[in-house]
Amino acid sequence: MWFETKKYPFFLYTLHGSVFMLLAILFILLRTTYLQISLTTNLLSGQIFLWTASLATFAVKVPMVPVHIWLPEAHVGAPTARSIILAGIPLKLGAYVFLRLSIT
Repeated sequence: MWFETKKYPFFLYTLHGSVFMLLAILFILLRTTYLQISLTTNLLSGQIFLWTASLATFAVKVPMVPVHIWLPEAHVGAPTARSIILAGIPLKLGAYVFLRLSIT
């Protein structure tokens, strides 16, 4: 079940990271009435909020130091195939998306 001790921290960290992503999407939608990040580049407060929200979101997926506690438990609790997929795809994808948002 999803509430087993090894899977529970991963679920909670991902849930909290997703809340920041939802806030960033709603911020873009309310500021521009379109979902275009490029329209918020002239607002410094918008840039700071979007960067902070994306940092909080993708820090969970990468995982960066303050929110990295779920990773060893997820690897130990997962079967070998899932652990390989977990190490390969989401961790690198989170870093790529964060860097891509930081550059543009």
